[in-house]
Amino acid sequence: MTNMTNHIFIGSVMALVIGAFCTSILTPVIISVCRKKRLFDRPDIRKVHRSNNIPRLGGLSFFPSVAFALCLSLTACGDFNCPQSVICVLSGGVVIYITGLLDDISGLSPVVKMAFQTMAGCLLAASGTYKNMAMVTGLTTYPVLCFVLTVFFIVYVCNAINFIDGIDGQCGCISLLAMILFYVFYVSMGTPAHSFGAAATAGTLLVFLGYNMFGRADKGNKIFMGDSGSLSLAYIISTMGLPFLPIESNIKGVNLSPSATVLGVMAVPMLDLLKVAMVRLTKHKSIFSPDKTHIHHRLMKAGLSQHQALAAVISITVVYIVADNALLPVLSFYGVIVANAIFWLIGMTLLHVIIITRRRKKI
Repeated sequence: MTNMTNHIFIGSVMALVIGAFCTSILTPVIISVCRKKRLFDRPDIRKVHRSNNIPRLGGLSFFPSVAFALCLSLTACGDFNCPQSVICVLSGGVVIYITGLLDDISGLSPVVKMAFQTMAGCLLAASGTYKNMAMVTGLTTYPVLCFVLTVFFIVYVCNAINFIDGIDGQCGCISLLAMILFYVFYVSMGTPAHSFGAAATAGTLLVFLGYNMFGRADKGNKIFMGDSGSLSLAYIISTMGLPFLPIESNIKGVNLSPSATVLGVMAVPMLDLLKVAMVRLTKHKSIFSPDKTHIHHRLMKAGLSQHQALAAVISITVVYIVADNALLPVLSFYGVIVANAIFWLIGMTLLHVIIITRRRKKI
């Protein structure tokens, strides 16, 4: 193990432990406050749970825990510095975190949420990530257009991750998988800050998932992440994933393509959002109107339990990651995106046939 790898490993362990510790301290406090203030996630047409007393502010601990763990580990390892790009990234994170928190507590209109997401996207793009988009698109001579495309990508990811948070563990597990993969890439690249950030987020998610997936409403130890959590995770994924999009070749020591892996890990949320939006628009509804057309809803209509649907979604994500890495040497970056969409269309068609067949058997 080289000195740099050893240095990153020590800092990563520190970040993971601090992130997990902060979340384990904050979550019981959040549950207690939510119960006193009756800040519960009420069932509606799109919810699969039927309990009226599950707190919805679990994500309140995410951004503070990750930020504190990251800053402390960077300082302890002597890597802390605060250039303008870091200030832009952190400022965008604060904006998206506050947006989710306000929506969880009092509710925000879709237009207001999109406005705040756009603001956060602008701050992240201003940190220099629009240059990654320029390399992906080849539009290096059109920086303004690349800036706009970067903001659109970030807003899209925010809504995709937000929409996929429909059953216990789904958003958290996909985000955890993303953090593990991103961590491997950033360690191989010798990038301490991003490695520590991925480790801190993973530590935070591991503790939260314990409460979310295995907690019980009747015992008062179950909690949902809410928009403050899903939007924070989406922003973190955007921050860490955007630099990988132009990197198609495998990184030394890792037999995976960063760009193909990002496409694969984000395939389910992004394609699900596209499909749901198109269905709602064809029915002349707002894309933000609640219904049960998401992939987890469809899988449960096909006969799966909530935990089985979660396992299916994670399995599909892994298949996409493997398939995209196999396809990228053969197809272009955009060819892989088209292939993903075709696979999704075929899969959703088969799932629809299963649901129809099951429904007819019941009659």
